[in-house]
Amino acid sequence: MGIPVLVSRLDKLEEQVFHHVFELSPRQAVMLGLHDYDGLLPDVSADRLKAWADKAVGLLQRVKDEFHELDKEGRQDAQSMETMLERTLFEIQDLRAYSTRPTIYALQLSATPYV
Repeated sequence: MGIPVLVSRLDKLEEQVFHHVFELSPRQAVMLGLHDYDGLLPDVSADRLKAWADKAVGLLQRVKDEFHELDKEGRQDAQSMETMLERTLFEIQDLRAYSTRPTIYALQLSATPYV
């Protein structure tokens, strides 16, 4: 498979990964200037977190499986996506942050991105 095809596939996957991450952390999107996420709060119910994690595992596997042949910049993009997904999966699955850290909910309510 040629590099241009891989880059196109990476771009599409990148969009899916960012949308998925921002679904759970809309504040992060707003801090980056993506105001489509203004005023949104994530659904952090146990069922929704499990569904989010399941999808994230699939996205992570796709990134790891499909993009090892890219140039340095493409590999860095893929590695950034891996890190974003792994960090959030770690918070959900290992730290159980949404059931042990009540302050995690308050972070989404911050007005900082709007000031």
